[in-house]
Amino acid sequence: MFKRNGKIKENINKRVDTFIGKDTSMSGSIEAKGIVHVEGYFEGEINTEDEVIIGAGAKVKANVKSGSVTLAGIIEGNVEAFNRLLIRSGGELLGDISTGVLAVEDGAVFKGNCDMKGGETKNFPGIKPQEALPGEESLQEDDNKQESAHQKESNGNHTKKKKKNRSKK
Repeated sequence: MFKRNGKIKENINKRVDTFIGKDTSMSGSIEAKGIVHVEGYFEGEINTEDEVIIGAGAKVKANVKSGSVTLAGIIEGNVEAFNRLLIRSGGELLGDISTGVLAVEDGAVFKGNCDMKGGETKNFPGIKPQEALPGEESLQEDDNKQESAHQKESNGNHTKKKKKNRSKK
């Protein structure tokens, strides 16, 4: 990912098979094996073995079934992401989800039910278990720092010696 003028742009090295531009509205059913990227409006159903990317200005009224989903816009519908679902800051998901891994950034909205598959992911042709998505490395580092600070604080409380009140008679 790259940041330019405060906006996050996806790494364009990924091969996108289906792209719906920001000034485009479509309805129907998308059946794909590759990446589906929506920047405009789509209503219907999206099914792909690979990834679905919903851009910051996009709105999707559809049930989505895919290997993974990265959401920066709005989805109204149910999502089944076999590997992982990432809801970015500013993203909104209004519907039920089923996924192996869920990541929700600060400022994201999720209204619905969540069924976690216990971190287990289905193996689909062409889908490899993903490494950390862009930006997740810093989230993990923040978690580690907070955990370390908490441990130091806890250890400090246990190692402090209490002063005994000894008065001479």
